[in-house]
Amino acid sequence: MTPIAFFTDDLALIPEYASPGLADTLGKPITVADFAKRTGNLPLSAFETDKGELVLETHPRYNLNGHCAFVRGTIHSAATA
Repeated sequence: MTPIAFFTDDLALIPEYASPGLADTLGKPITVADFAKRTGNLPLSAFETDKGELVLETHPRYNLNGHCAFVRGTIHSAATA
């Protein structure tokens, strides 16, 4: 996966895979802002896979055993909605 260094909170994707707490987002557009809100405003990262998919992932604070939340899917464009 390739890290995406700079991205805005209006970047959206349509998840094909998600962590259990975000299963209701599958197949529906979710923005970085919505993902952050749903996961407790934890620090997050964005990555692009070798297949061109977008991955958003949280980084739990102060808990090395914490689980990250994630969504992975295709980038959503308002033009294709």
